[in-house]
Amino acid sequence: MDTRTLTLLRSGFTSSTTPCRSVNGPSVTRTASPFVNAEAVYDPALRTLSMDRALAMDLPVIEGVYAAMRGPAFETPAEVEMLAQMGASVVGMSVVPESLPAHALGLQVLGICSLTNAFGDHVTHEDVLRVSNTTAVAIGRLLVDLLPRLPSEGA
Repeated sequence: MDTRTLTLLRSGFTSSTTPCRSVNGPSVTRTASPFVNAEAVYDPALRTLSMDRALAMDLPVIEGVYAAMRGPAFETPAEVEMLAQMGASVVGMSVVPESLPAHALGLQVLGICSLTNAFGDHVTHEDVLRVSNTTAVAIGRLLVDLLPRLPSEGA
């Protein structure tokens, strides 16, 4: 898969060793249950709109499932194999931990990530930074295009 590809998340999961599954913090726990229904965290309408706009802009984009792992560390080949067997399209250290509390608070969530290295390929931090700098431009273009198209609150 091309490392310039953007991934719009259809689902995400954390491993049992990732301490990011719960919704924590006083402002979150006062307004939301600590037990989050993670079945539909990523809003399908926002994902469809984003997919349509990315394709219209000729941005390489796929839908996928994000596996969140505890960092800061790159995954081992065994972890990559396990995650792929579990259905993961992409893996990283972010996105899911931030999405769960937002969803618990009733926000519509759009998960977008950039693929910085192919699943299982050897990668260095410098590789990730280099590719991230390139894909950040594509994500920025997509967000600028999306913002005026988003439904306003109460509409």
